[in-house]
Amino acid sequence: MDPVPGTPAAEVRANLAGLRITPANVMQVRNALLAESQLMRDQVAMMKMGTGVGKPGLDRVSERAEPEFNAKIGALLEQWAAYVDALKAGAEELGQMARRYGHTEDQLAASFRQFQRDNPPPITPGAPR
Repeated sequence: MDPVPGTPAAEVRANLAGLRITPANVMQVRNALLAESQLMRDQVAMMKMGTGVGKPGLDRVSERAEPEFNAKIGALLEQWAAYVDALKAGAEELGQMARRYGHTEDQLAASFRQFQRDNPPPITPGAPR
């Protein structure tokens, strides 16, 4: 089933369509998408726990502003989470393609471990180490 136009899944699918996936690069592209989806998933989870706006003041406008600001922040985090899900789905599709090219589960796992060693995630300020 094709993703709905304008959704994060459609954006990821469109970007993947522009890539030339071959037996030689399928695992590397999969690894990049999978690593990015994991990094972003963790960031979204952290943001959901600690993001919110309190009442800016004690006036009537502030009483209405607080839930509206928080609703907008929540909507942005949901869009980000949907994009993360789409990246992971793209990585899973590439994993299936790698299997069709003859790569084994052990090769996929080993390739991803090596990718993570070669490409450690950036250190995020305030993140636990």
